[in-house]
Amino acid sequence: MWTENVRYHDYNEMCIDVLKNINTGITSDLTSHIGVMPRKLNNCFTLLQKNSLIKYEGPQVYITEKGKQYLNSYDRILELLSFKTGKKIAIMA
Repeated sequence: MWTENVRYHDYNEMCIDVLKNINTGITSDLTSHIGVMPRKLNNCFTLLQKNSLIKYEGPQVYITEKGKQYLNSYDRILELLSFKTGKKIAIMA
């Protein structure tokens, strides 16, 4: 995911991408991009943790059940909007 699109148009888009990567177990890619955008990425992790979407266990980061539900809702909304418009849509959280 990170290698597909490193440019972000919106901070929320980056946070969704981080959450999706954590959900699929791709945390090594996340740490490789900290040097590119340390402040925004750090803020994103803080926001996700503050809202109980991720949790830390030592050096590992895991998605919570709430985080999984959030991603499912986000994907469902995209699916509904895409169906209605007939276009692939990306929305910001």
